Amino acid sequence: MGLSSYGQPIYSDLIKKKIFKDFKKLELNLNYFNHTNKNYVYKFNGKPNQDVIFNKNVLEIFQINSYDEIKNNDKLKKDIASSVQKVFEDKLIEVCTEIKNLNFSSNLVYAGGCALNSLANKKIIESKIFDNVFIPYSPGDGGGSIGSAIYVLKKNKYNSIENLNSPYIGPSYSNDEIKNTINKNYKNLIKKFELILDKDQLNKEIIDMITENKIIGYFNGKMEFGARALGNRSIIANPCDIKIKEVINKKIKRRENFRPFAPSILYEEKKDWFNNNNSNPYMATVENINENKRELIPAVTHIDGTGRVQTVSKKINENFYNLIKCFFDVTKVPILLNTSFNENEPIVNQPSEAIDCFIRTEMDALVIENFLIKR
Repeated sequence: MGLSSYGQPIYSDLIKKKIFKDFKKLELNLNYFNHTNKNYVYKFNGKPNQDVIFNKNVLEIFQINSYDEIKNNDKLKKDIASSVQKVFEDKLIEVCTEIKNLNFSSNLVYAGGCALNSLANKKIIESKIFDNVFIPYSPGDGGGSIGSAIYVLKKNKYNSIENLNSPYIGPSYSNDEIKNTINKNYKNLIKKFELILDKDQLNKEIIDMITENKIIGYFNGKMEFGARALGNRSIIANPCDIKIKEVINKKIKRRENFRPFAPSILYEEKKDWFNNNNSNPYMATVENINENKRELIPAVTHIDGTGRVQTVSKKINENFYNLIKCFFDVTKVPILLNTSFNENEPIVNQPSEAIDCFIRTEMDALVIENFLIKR
């Protein structure tokens, strides 16, 4: 998704023609695939172990002779990403059109792994095929557990599902538990930490650091359910400094520099920055940042002028809302850079995982509930 905006979809028609025997029916041309071979390895015990799904015939589509030519050709990578993204979007719009023609509803509830493609979700919304589009906070495979639970509850006539509107349904930890973890396991590694019970004072200290372009690990309340960090297990930073993006990708996330970061914005300020009041609390879709605002928040503005926005409301996440509000009061920018709290691993869950990630990366500070840990 992130890389596709840097390229051109020059291979999209070829991919449809070659990779599929019938694109309409999504019937694959198996001349390009290995996965039907008798000895194909596809295992996920422990850690993933699988053979390459495409065989070398796929190279002819891109007029190259080896996979090494892809590795060493940035333009080719970008154009392949852009082409594959377009093929996906074309099929998705086709499916949506067919669904709408069934005349079942003018609204769409959309889930499944494909619904994590926030760039394609933008295309669905812009197409106006449906009046409203709803994508839940965990549209991937894991979210199926919630759907299954709701189905069973409804089947048994249990109608009170109070926490369905909030993604913050994971574990949380008390200050005492956090202090015990620090004292038990990290006494020799963490020399300086303080307990700040006044949340306003804590937020002020955090924002003072962020305005100095410090990068903060932020661990707060119940963990969010799903693939997106929504302010409770997040790395947060200043969206106004263009250098921040490279620093986080290189020194903390240790990943490709094209990867974008999310702008988390106070919901009531969204109109001025994204020209709409649409609620987007789960980062379900990228949106166009207003042209006159892009230069103000370069660290969260992608090359195509979009951002995978998260609208933050006081009702859903008061702590994160108040933190962004504190930054807004100081800078007149109602946005914080938000990315998942991890480094080539699942999002941190327990205090020990947050501390481990902080120690081995180059984050400047770590906030765990009311504790502030600095380098």
